[in-house]
Amino acid sequence: MEIVLHILIAIGTIVLLLLTVIGITTAIAFFILRKKYYHYRDLWKGKKNFFSVVIFPFIEWVAGVVDYSDRGGEYTKPLYRYTTKKFFLTRPEHDCFNALVQAVGYKYYVLPQVNLDKFLDEHTKGQKWVAALRHINQKSVDFLLCDKIYLNPELAIELDDSTHDREDRRARDTEVERILNDAHFPLLRIHYSDLSSSESLKQKILAAF
Repeated sequence: MEIVLHILIAIGTIVLLLLTVIGITTAIAFFILRKKYYHYRDLWKGKKNFFSVVIFPFIEWVAGVVDYSDRGGEYTKPLYRYTTKKFFLTRPEHDCFNALVQAVGYKYYVLPQVNLDKFLDEHTKGQKWVAALRHINQKSVDFLLCDKIYLNPELAIELDDSTHDREDRRARDTEVERILNDAHFPLLRIHYSDLSSSESLKQKILAAF
């Protein structure tokens, strides 16, 4: 019995050392190859595989522990720094915003870059509300039309520009479309070429309700 106990202790020690080495190596690799890491994480995002389920969450946990530790080993809240973006919208999004205002601005407010949790309610019976909120609070639509009296959300609009051609963005678009369909909320997809005619764009919007 004593021999078995010593063997178990030895195995536990080896496993702990291996996990420590893996953790330290992972943290070092993360900080050295941070840009490439985010690139590959985005490519695998939403896919059910070993990397997205085990490796990436483990890397982010290790990086988070390092990020929140000071030299004395105490956990401290980091003070992140930011700079102001020069433009709120991309050029195609800005052109789309102007076209939408011209087409239906008389009837609706046009709100750009609205997160789904701002107009969808996650409190549906039979699901975990916190997890459901977490699933949508970082997803957004390009534009949201709201009525001018009560600011009620009426229509989501996505501009299908070149950024929507990326593999990760197509997966995101499919999920957003599923979510909105399930919530019975109308979604209109338009292309940059649709912006050339204000009247034609107006008719597309009105027909989407």
